[in-house]
Amino acid sequence: FEFAALAAFMYGINAGFASHELPSLFEKMLGFREMMIAYKQETMLALLLPDLQGIANLLGRSNDPLLLTGEFMDQEVQDLVYEKASHQTAEYVITLSRLSLAVVMGDFCLAETLGRDLQGLKQQRTALAHTIAVFLESVTALALYRQTKSRKRLQLARKGLKQMRVHAKEAPHNFLDRVYFLEGDIAAVTGRISEAVTLYRLATNLAQKEGFLCQEALYCERWAIALQCVLREKEAIRLFRRARDVYAKWGAVIAVDRLDLKLQSLEQ
Repeated sequence: FEFAALAAFMYGINAGFASHELPSLFEKMLGFREMMIAYKQETMLALLLPDLQGIANLLGRSNDPLLLTGEFMDQEVQDLVYEKASHQTAEYVITLSRLSLAVVMGDFCLAETLGRDLQGLKQQRTALAHTIAVFLESVTALALYRQTKSRKRLQLARKGLKQMRVHAKEAPHNFLDRVYFLEGDIAAVTGRISEAVTLYRLATNLAQKEGFLCQEALYCERWAIALQCVLREKEAIRLFRRARDVYAKWGAVIAVDRLDLKLQSLEQ
């Protein structure tokens, strides 16, 4: 039973990494939750619930999409419980889930804070969780670098890119799109827009080919922002609309709603 519960938890992590469509993933995770409850697998359940609540948030089933509070857990209560019990692995999963939500919602100040929190819990990470965190932290650093021109943030992103390149040599189907994207985003924020457009296109097309819906939408959105910065508004709107449609295909209701509002303001 313990091995089956662990396998269920890891399935959720891997499915999230691969951008499985959220409604079907949600139903599978509900089944895993019921299994863990039935067989009293409390440790694995503590790790599963943040991912399950995170998916529920993406589906629009919570009042605050950035808090893991809703149908399946109360973040404030669980934070206190896990802190008291020194359950740092569960704390890591909660923080990583919130980091993912913050990036999808474009709240990069919160994302940066959560990334720093993860650094204090790094001994509790798995290899895959660490890889996800590094990529999200790099995305966050570049979004904030665009606003602040902080050399430290650019260095963090370049460090993350270096790690993605290592992973891409071993598993190009899983990581090469991330390499192209980070290269493109770095080119964009450092003023090399022609190079950035080429790299964004490579990243987006590869993510589409591999079925990475979340990444494809993210890449389109960041590509659009880069074009906005050089006053190519019509192209940017097309890419924002594509990002919105891919988020809809993934099932991320909260991201669709956010981009609908953005498109309404741009098209007025």
